[in-house]
Amino acid sequence: MAVVPRPTTRARRGPRGRPITSTSGPSIGKRPASVTLAIRHEKNGTLTISTDAGKTWTDLSKEFVRVGLFDEKTLLCGRKKGLVRSDDGGKTWTDVSDVTPPGYVMTVRDGVGYWPTDKGLLVSKDKGKTWEIQGAAVAAVHGPFWGKKKDHMVVVGKDGFQETTDGGKSWKKAAPLPDGFKVGGVGPNYAWDSINDIFYASSMGKDTLRWKR
Repeated sequence: MAVVPRPTTRARRGPRGRPITSTSGPSIGKRPASVTLAIRHEKNGTLTISTDAGKTWTDLSKEFVRVGLFDEKTLLCGRKKGLVRSDDGGKTWTDVSDVTPPGYVMTVRDGVGYWPTDKGLLVSKDKGKTWEIQGAAVAAVHGPFWGKKKDHMVVVGKDGFQETTDGGKSWKKAAPLPDGFKVGGVGPNYAWDSINDIFYASSMGKDTLRWKR
């Protein structure tokens, strides 16, 4: 059964009602459902984590703009350039990649981490210790969203929804962006319902739109 992930970024309220960019997914496979990692944009990019489904929060380091997690201890984040990794819940950090993804949230399937980049998918199979580009170049900021098989993916960039069925070796346009919509790290938001083959786009203050093939 295919699992349809949530949009890669969510505009919502965090500690004390502050707006945040967060991730507790999207992912397919085993993940810590109660763990949420977030960035408080209004507080100099403070990284904050909850291990009890948002009941309490602990502030970590500052000046972050990208978030990702494999488990409650293994965090993958980014500042202005590159990616850093923590295996102790954010107490210490190590540089792991000099590639700077345009998107703000990492996605995970079956323990493999993914960041979309203009050069192709940036992929880690060892919980973020090492990273390499997988497949052909594709302009993407959001995703990937998965179909039933791991090689069937959709990403979203300035050229619309792009689809691959061979793990990123080749890409084709699946759906356009709605008129007036662009792509950015925080919003608008995009999603793909792989079961019903419907593409969604939403933006704050606007109706949610869909495109069905």
